[in-house]
Formats: sequence, C-alpha cells, structure tokens
Amino acid sequence: MSEPLLSLRAVVKRFGEVDAVAGVDLDVPRGAFLTLLGPSGSGKTTCLNMIAGFERPDAGEIVLGGERINELPPHRRQLNTVFQGYALFPHLNVGDNVAFGLRMKRTPKDEIRARVAEALETVQMAPMADRPVDKLSGGQQQRVALARALVNRPQLVLLDEPLSALDAQLRKSMQVELKRIQEAVGLTFVYVTHDQEEALVMSDLVCVMNAGRIVQLGPPDELYHRPVSRFVAGFIGRNNFLTGDLVHDGGRVYLALGDGVRLPLEDAAQPAGPVVVAVRPERLAITDSAADDTLAATVRGTRFLGDRVEADVELECGGTLSLFVNGRPVEAAERVHVRVPAGHCSILRADDHGRP
Repeated sequence: MSEPLLSLRAVVKRFGEVDAVAGVDLDVPRGAFLTLLGPSGSGKTTCLNMIAGFERPDAGEIVLGGERINELPPHRRQLNTVFQGYALFPHLNVGDNVAFGLRMKRTPKDEIRARVAEALETVQMAPMADRPVDKLSGGQQQRVALARALVNRPQLVLLDEPLSALDAQLRKSMQVELKRIQEAVGLTFVYVTHDQEEALVMSDLVCVMNAGRIVQLGPPDELYHRPVSRFVAGFIGRNNFLTGDLVHDGGRVYLALGDGVRLPLEDAAQPAGPVVVAVRPERLAITDSAADDTLAATVRGTRFLGDRVEADVELECGGTLSLFVNGRPVEAAERVHVRVPAGHCSILRADDHGRP
C-alpha cells in the first residue's frame, strides 16, 4: 500500500478543559475523497482547522506529503481550503478571483492566464470569466471558490461544509458535481459535513466522529450496512433497534425478546447476553403469515412519502418498528407479521451508544 498523503497521529486539541479532539489517528490515501462526518461538537471542524493551520494541535503530529506541518503557517502548506461562505472578493470578477493567489505569488502572466482558464473549464465556468461574482448564483459562486482552490495545484483540498448555504435541489446536484470534479482532477479532498446523505453520495471513505474521537472509518456502504456501534447505526441513515438477549442454542443464534419470542440471527461471534439489533426500515417486510423470522405486530399508522408509504407497527412482544410498505396496502389497527431477515441485522453491544 502506498504512503498516505495525509496522516494525523495521536492528535489532541483542547479548549480549556474540553478535549475537542481526543487522540485522533487518521490516514488519508492519495486521490481519495474522505468526509469527516459527525454532529456538532464531534471534533470534525477542529480537525479540519488543524490540517489547514488555523489551529495548532496540543499534542500529536500532522504529516502532509511526508512532511510534518504542525508549525507551518497556513500559506506555506501545500493545500487550499474552500469555506462555507466561499470568501470571494466582491470587487473582482470571476477570473480575477481565481487568479488572485497566483498573482500574490508573482506567477508569470501567461501562466496565470492558462491556469485560470484550465481551472474555470474544470468547474464549467469558463464562459463566465468576466462576470462580477455578485451576479452569480450560489452554485456558481461555489464553483468559483473551488476553481480558486484548484488553480494553485495543491496536494490537498479541504472543504468546510461548502454546500450548506444552497437550497436542497441545488445542493444535491452540486454533490454529484463535486465528486465529478474531484475524480477529474485526481486530487485528494477532505470534506466536513454533518449531513450523512451528503457523505454517502460523494465519499470514497467516511470518517464518523463523536465526542472528539473517530468512531468508525470505512467506505460508505460498509458504514451503512455494518455499523460498529449504536451511534453509527443511528447516525448513518435510519435504523430500527430491537433490544434483547443473544442466545446460542444448538448451533443456532437467536435474539430473545419479550413473551418468549425468539428471532433467528446469523452466526454471531459475540457471547450470550444483552445486545441491540439494528435493522433498516427498507429491509423489513409485512407478510400475512407467521414464520420463524417474523414478529407479530399491529399497524399504528402510515405516512405517504410520494414514492413509497411508511408504516409504524407496534410489536406484540414489545417495542415499535418503522418500515416501508411494498405490495398490498395496510391500515391502522390491522394485525400483521413483520419479516426480519437475519442477514440484514447488525448485532451491537447493549451498552454501546457510540461513546468513546
């Protein structure tokens, strides 16, 4: 495996008595789109600020391209940052905004012209090079800010929630566009967001943070289908949780629920005892007949979501589930059976809520 472009080693950042980042170890491969994902206060933005040089670690080291950069000022680091507010110069047009950094470095004029044209072409803004930035839409301003970062040919591009100010429809289209641009230029992106859908759409790797620590790191599908904690299971997409006891019996594994109900699970390495089982709403199904892998329930209500109908059911053994209705419609107060497929259940420790 090649050496990572960016590494954080036992990085700590304290604000007063609070460890905003509490010993983070992270490797970012070259050419990857990695997203730091977590709720407010998880430490993701503080990590980004330390990589950028706006904050200095209290302990640990940050290595970029094989060089320790802890003490380097931001302008000497081989990276560029795209901010939430874009930070464009309102008195300059599009081309001059993109060229600003190169002019500060006294780059030759011919080279500036060529590199600005290349950067604007990459973000599909070349026809607007002479337009004032205050006449641009939010999505266009975001592209200009990205072009300004790309024109310097950095090793690393940092993005601090750059889509948060856009409306929902434009935000979705820009998610796809950002990923396209990143793949086209082959640069390494580190992106910060609290929006889990955004992270799943764009990222090669997602780093989930909570309380200043990394809770899970992996490809989006791995985090979605195989969460390592209840925190990750609840934060990445939606999940149902069933609480009971893991029972090993005759070579089979079951989740023991109330009223003597046993739900079969796939072979689990975990020992018998209290567990939480997470299962996604889209993996559940309503069926008319009872079976080993079904739970008796009563429909409490439904919601029309346009492309699907969601139902809430109350289990006879205790607890509730949400699921998407496929096939025949269901009505409130109707008694049904819910199939819970063993292969789509994640078994988590009962006391694991994602705390570091």
